Amino acid sequence: MDNIVSIPWGQEKITTATRREHRLGQLGVDPSGRFFRWARNGTVALTAGKLLAAAGPVANHQDLVTAVAAIGAQTVTVTLNGTASTLDQYEDGWLSVRDLTGEGHMYSIRSNPVAGATATMVATLRQGDDIRTALDTTTQCSLLVNEMALVVIAPTTALGCIVGVSPVAVPASDYFWCQASGLATVLVDTTWVIGQMVERSVNVAGGVTPVDYSGTAERGIIGQVHQTIPADTDHGVIKLYGLL
Repeated sequence: MDNIVSIPWGQEKITTATRREHRLGQLGVDPSGRFFRWARNGTVALTAGKLLAAAGPVANHQDLVTAVAAIGAQTVTVTLNGTASTLDQYEDGWLSVRDLTGEGHMYSIRSNPVAGATATMVATLRQGDDIRTALDTTTQCSLLVNEMALVVIAPTTALGCIVGVSPVAVPASDYFWCQASGLATVLVDTTWVIGQMVERSVNVAGGVTPVDYSGTAERGIIGQVHQTIPADTDHGVIKLYGLL
């Protein structure tokens, strides 16, 4: 497929602090068939073999008052609710129409300006992804950063969706290939046995643990154990399911 980048052997272990080389979320595949997505690390350096998650949404950029936008419009104006926006904070991110007129649609954001904490902000949509159902002043929209922007070590309490595993140490703010499927080495929390299904750990940040089927919280299956590991804090191999 034309929209999948071919990643040579070992390329997933190279990071870059320069301007991104691909669009955030770009899909890549190595010769073994493992899939990766182009990502940017957040403000904390990563070590290899950690489960990663998307940064949580900005609370004051959800359920925003929206100005009228006609069918075919390529900009949407929203009023921020207490937190300023930074330049292109939502580049490659999303505008979700959460409620009322036009609800249920999601649009890809190309750019946004700096705006004050309670000011209006104009989100420019990608060409071709223009407004399909007109919006009005009753519409409630939410702004979401691209899930591969500013990724974090998966916390013990979920803030955003699981996006993959770090295949290499990544300095803060660097771009890298985040592994999204296939055999992956990842931090162990609690003894594994081959064939067990695994999920995000609620005890060790960045760790993976066997699924607790008796638990009260559903945390989401992310893969299956491929290599038995007898001790915590080791790194073992799982078949990472497609987090694409």
